[in-house]
Amino acid sequence: MSECRLLAGIAALIAQLALAVLSFSGLYFKKFRERPQRPTTIWAMDVSKQIIGMGAAHASGLLIAIIAHHATEATASECAWYYVAFSFDTTIGVVLTMVLHNAILRRLRDSPAFGQESLPLPQQHESWKVAVLDCGQYGDPPILRRWAFQAGEWSLCVVTARALCGGIVAVLAPLLQIFAEGLDAVFDGHPRILLFFVMVCCPLLMNAAQLLIQDAILKGRQKLVGTEDEIVGRGSLLLGQSQHALNVFSETEAMG
Repeated sequence: MSECRLLAGIAALIAQLALAVLSFSGLYFKKFRERPQRPTTIWAMDVSKQIIGMGAAHASGLLIAIIAHHATEATASECAWYYVAFSFDTTIGVVLTMVLHNAILRRLRDSPAFGQESLPLPQQHESWKVAVLDCGQYGDPPILRRWAFQAGEWSLCVVTARALCGGIVAVLAPLLQIFAEGLDAVFDGHPRILLFFVMVCCPLLMNAAQLLIQDAILKGRQKLVGTEDEIVGRGSLLLGQSQHALNVFSETEAMG
């Protein structure tokens, strides 16, 4: 192939699989280093929310890159545009996702009707608002319904943030096109190397940092208890943890 394509050929498939495996291996490694360790079932439910969110984010990035490639008269390759979109995704996109997640938790915590929708209903029949606010808690034994509500809320935040990033890329396309064309020029005549550079090499560290930050937000910290005040209290704690992670991420980007 003379031009780097995101969805053409076995090389593109291998690159995407490699990115997924290498990214989530960081979370698997973190599982055995964290203290106390989450039970395997709880860890799997936490990580599965990220898998759904990452899949949505990856699909959004591919779509943004392909649209930008064709909208700019194809002067830069899809791979170069994917790198541009991915750079926005792992910086502005992560911040926007956490801001949206915090805003939803805060809105649910402060909702006047929250007390009327909370326990003593059995957890299998509790309000979706209670399940979302109690982020990272699935019950004992874990309840799939709780996980589904939390996964849905997180995916909504991810897709919304990526859509906003896509809008930013569209507005700045004339300027970003210069950078994309320059990246193509560096790898001129070597489209497969460019493909693995933008899909594996550079995203590896950025994805690992992104997933570890998200894992800190999505996992629970305390044992599940059954009163409204305790759930609201944990919601406030999660908001504080999310804000701390957001501050750490912002400081890391500034230092970089």
